[in-house]
Amino acid sequence: MKNSLLMLLLLLGLSGLVFGQTAPKGIDGTWNGTLDAGGQKLRLAVVLTKSDAGSYAGKFESLDQGATIPIDAVTVEGDNARFEVKSAGIVFEGTLNKEGTELAGKFNQGGQVIPITFTRSEQKAAAAPAPPKPKPDYSA
Repeated sequence: MKNSLLMLLLLLGLSGLVFGQTAPKGIDGTWNGTLDAGGQKLRLAVVLTKSDAGSYAGKFESLDQGATIPIDAVTVEGDNARFEVKSAGIVFEGTLNKEGTELAGKFNQGGQVIPITFTRSEQKAAAAPAPPKPKPDYSA
C-alpha cells in the first residue's frame, strides 16, 4: 500500500511538470518577421539572448540581404521592448503578447515608421539562396 501511494504521488508530480510547461514568455530567443518597406518585403530575424545578470544582447539579421547588424541597446520593461542600432539609425519599439508568441511594434529608420510583427521561432528562417554563378564561356 505504501509503495502504491508513493508511486501515485510520483506520477502526479511528473504529470504536473509535463502539463505545466508553457512557451517562454521572455523575449530571449529568435523572432522572425517581414518588413514591408515601400513595396519591397525584407525578411528579418531578431536573435536575443539574456545574460545571467539579466541584461539582453541581440542582432538583426536581414535574411534576404545577407546582413547581420548588432543591436546596441535592448531595453525591456514588462511586456514592452526597445531595440536600438545607432550606426544604422534603427529603433524598434514593440509589445509582447500575453502568450509570449508575438512581438508587435514599429520599426523606425531614417524617419520611416513601419509596423512589423515578429513571431517567436525555434530557428530563424532560412536565408535567401545565393544567385547562380554564371557558367564560363568556352566557345572562344
